[in-house]
Amino acid sequence: MADVETAAAAVPATAQPAQASTSASPAPPPSGDDPSATSTVYIKNLNEKVKLDILKTSLNSLFSVYGHVLGITAHGNLRMRGQAFVAFDDVEVAKKAVKEVNGFPLYGKAMQLSFAKTRSDSVVLHQHSGDSSCPDFQSHKSERQRRKEERKAADAATNAANAGSKRKAPDGGVSANGEPVPKKAAQLPDEYLPPNPILFIQNLPSEDPPTREVLEPLFAAYEGLQDVRMIPGRNVAFVEYANEGLAARAREGLNGRKIRETDEQGIKITFARAQ
Repeated sequence: MADVETAAAAVPATAQPAQASTSASPAPPPSGDDPSATSTVYIKNLNEKVKLDILKTSLNSLFSVYGHVLGITAHGNLRMRGQAFVAFDDVEVAKKAVKEVNGFPLYGKAMQLSFAKTRSDSVVLHQHSGDSSCPDFQSHKSERQRRKEERKAADAATNAANAGSKRKAPDGGVSANGEPVPKKAAQLPDEYLPPNPILFIQNLPSEDPPTREVLEPLFAAYEGLQDVRMIPGRNVAFVEYANEGLAARAREGLNGRKIRETDEQGIKITFARAQ
């Protein structure tokens, strides 16, 4: 517990970020009057070698200095490694923490702090006095689950593309011991998937990737746009229209279009696979 106590004690009333043993340069923290501020703080550039339970305890000790911590979320999977979310019960407390702790070295790496784009479960529950049956919390959970499913679909598409690039023995041939290899059920290529109100956008530029604000006007030129959803860390997005007919028009008009003239290739647009 010595590391935990040291981490908490090392934050002065107005923390001046110390020099960390890392080449990462933390971005300037959002200003105190940032309209995007939320009561949940997003942290990245955490030391991935520290065990999760120790990391969570350290973060709790560190951020409890600023106010009541509702919860800390951190996972060891590949997508979330080196990241965490700290939920406070007050947005002003979160602002102060972001301002003063950004760049503070924890376990040898300078933490990079910003405001989370969505509310955490613990924040929503706190706002409704812990009532998990309230409509707002149920809606929040459904939205989180939808985003999770979209990330899974994006991961599956990426894995399928990687697998397809590797040479494999054709199905229906003969194995090394002379046994016939059964044919696998053919999977419909993306280009021939049935119409769907949701479009799956691939081949987005990996360098200087476009944001939602860049993609939305492009797809808004076609009637019926409902939503544009980016998948963090992936060069893909989902675009939803009011119905499959309107989605088909947008796909026909934009498939192969370059986001910027300098892009090496155009975007690939297919209908999203049904889950």
